[in-house]
Amino acid sequence: MPFFRAVLGILLLISAIAHADWRSSYPPSPLPTVTKQKLQELEKQIKQLVPVCVDELERKFDRPWKRQASGWPVRLQVSLMSALEAALVSDSAATRGHFFIRMNFDPYPFLSGNLDLKTAVCHESVHAYFRYQLSFFKYVRLPRWAREGSAVYLSGQLAQTEYRALYRAFVNGAPVINGLDEGKHNNDERFEDALAFQFFQQDSEAAISVLQQVLEGKNIYEAVTESTGLAKNDLLLQTRKYANQHLEARKSELSAAMLTAIKEWGAPGTRPKAEEYFLQKVREGLEIENNVTLDFAMSVSFALETSHNKESALLVLPLFKRIEQEVPGYLYGHNLAILRNQIAGLSLKVEQYSEALTYYARIFNEHAEAPILQKAAPAGILRSLVGLKDWAKVLPWTKNESDLDKSTIAEYHYYRALAYRALNKVKKAKKLFQEVCKSEDNAQFKEKACAELH
Repeated sequence: MPFFRAVLGILLLISAIAHADWRSSYPPSPLPTVTKQKLQELEKQIKQLVPVCVDELERKFDRPWKRQASGWPVRLQVSLMSALEAALVSDSAATRGHFFIRMNFDPYPFLSGNLDLKTAVCHESVHAYFRYQLSFFKYVRLPRWAREGSAVYLSGQLAQTEYRALYRAFVNGAPVINGLDEGKHNNDERFEDALAFQFFQQDSEAAISVLQQVLEGKNIYEAVTESTGLAKNDLLLQTRKYANQHLEARKSELSAAMLTAIKEWGAPGTRPKAEEYFLQKVREGLEIENNVTLDFAMSVSFALETSHNKESALLVLPLFKRIEQEVPGYLYGHNLAILRNQIAGLSLKVEQYSEALTYYARIFNEHAEAPILQKAAPAGILRSLVGLKDWAKVLPWTKNESDLDKSTIAEYHYYRALAYRALNKVKKAKKLFQEVCKSEDNAQFKEKACAELH
């Protein structure tokens, strides 16, 4: 086992170094968005929240966590992840440790507004509290669904995971409810894990009773049987049934018009009509204070998937910016990076290059949780700089061609030629224009390059 752990560690380190190499191969972001002061303030906020979250757990379970003179829980260490640490993990936060318990937070999802700070800190505090009370070895023997489900349920994250599950159920057509699994879960499955504890809670305080018995050293399945009368196989069957019923009940809370629009969205012929409906519902919802209805949440999710031409982009952009400012991403089941990428792309379409640059820079700097969008952001940064005619910055951003297809390389070479010409490097510019003019890889930029030579 130690050998395999060492091999895994080496592979993860190589992956992190590769990620760091990818980032270092680009010029520094033209708009740095994360400062040392912001990081320090975030760490301070997290450390202020941890004792509050622990207090809530102590009240629920009547089991104290010994404190230092300052009131801080003993043996607990809290810090922000470094860039390397963040690249090594796939989650926004992690709690580990044996005797000492360490909570690590990736700062970027919180700085970007992609995660709710209070519930995320309380989620990790649940893990830390149970590690402290049970010891490392007893806690890791708990099935994954019990660890993650209890953390989501006790921290109040169930509603946040629910929006995403509902959206996936409508869009992907893939099974959302898979049954409790003792193996590793992905983030989407935490919704079902937490629903298991809501299922327990139907019977008085059964969820707290189950966890109380776990804290006393009882096996989770024995604790469930003691509190609910369900044996393990019945538990797995009943929680899956309850999760499906819960999802169907939530779907039925959507208005008939919203359900019709979602159905129309799935068919090419009726999709434009559905898209207009979603956008209208977003406009209406933004005018209602504290609008957290399911109809509004789903209208936001589907509105972000709409496609826009240049004319409609000018109408939609202010709407999407209001969503970014007023509606947290976890309340409608979307990753904030998707919204920002939409705003950036639409800004390019309508030639609002400064706005596009701002949003692409934020994706590049802050949204490692969306690697595909983050890796595509440099192209958006380059196109924004070209639109701004900031030729001194255009030049370095055209020089990284790794993983680009031939069509994009032709585009990059055309931009580099424009930059060279603007910077009075006429021979270099002419050579690149000739190269793109002769290329058959991108008809649009071939035509532009040829025109520059006449």
